[in-house]
Amino acid sequence: MISLSGSQKSQLEKLAHLVEEKSKVVNITSIRDFDGIWQKHILDSLELLNTEFFKSHADEKFSIMDYGTGAGFPGLPLAIMLPQNKFFLVDGTRKKIEIVNSFSKELGMENVQAIWSRVEDLDHRYNIILARAVKYLPELLRSAVEFASKGGFIVAYKMFNVEEINAGDLVCDELSIKRIEEYRYSKNLQDRAILIYQKL
Repeated sequence: MISLSGSQKSQLEKLAHLVEEKSKVVNITSIRDFDGIWQKHILDSLELLNTEFFKSHADEKFSIMDYGTGAGFPGLPLAIMLPQNKFFLVDGTRKKIEIVNSFSKELGMENVQAIWSRVEDLDHRYNIILARAVKYLPELLRSAVEFASKGGFIVAYKMFNVEEINAGDLVCDELSIKRIEEYRYSKNLQDRAILIYQKL
């Protein structure tokens, strides 16, 4: 279980309300009610905090890129929980980045920078790459590894699928990465996984 302080819970609830309200006028997520946003977006994003990876790195400071952030998940909830880290939320759709930027300003978040860009056009390296529901796993790993610093990590949130996970493992040697954790959990009757890779 993830322990939330009063201020963290308040910030996360405010984020859910902001997404709910914006979804009434702009198509930023197919989940548009508060409870659905809370369960399927916010709590799902925070599952990273339950991994062995996070527990062993909780006190470290990282530069973290959210690859294809969409409506701001998992980047915004994690940025609320991990204020000592700098988050770079990247998406190729300008409207989504403008909305994410408005959310972070409304929440007074100083550790978030929203970037309108195709990921392929970035020339920066990050300690951690987050990717939630982005690309087929081998394609995601091939793309994300370019932006991970040496010794950095790629964190993929996925529906649990043995064939896809195995396909990801098959490209690890080619990309000089290794899978260091497979964290499985259930959310809303769905089997999900967070797969964590390290760049060698």
